[in-house]
Amino acid sequence: MRLILSAMLLAISTAATAADKPVALFNGKDLTGWEGDTEKTWKVEDGAITAGSLDAVVPRNEFR
Repeated sequence: MRLILSAMLLAISTAATAADKPVALFNGKDLTGWEGDTEKTWKVEDGAITAGSLDAVVPRNEFR
């Protein structure tokens, strides 16, 4: 009985995971769809999200 129950739970969890499609969080180009201070604090450089300004040097960043 435990074997059958375990097999059923495994099949259900596998089916639920397989049904979910991956979602891209970052397109590697810009911060489209992102929330937060994308004008002053965050930018994209060489395909990576970095902290800083597009126009000025930021002396430091604070993350909490």
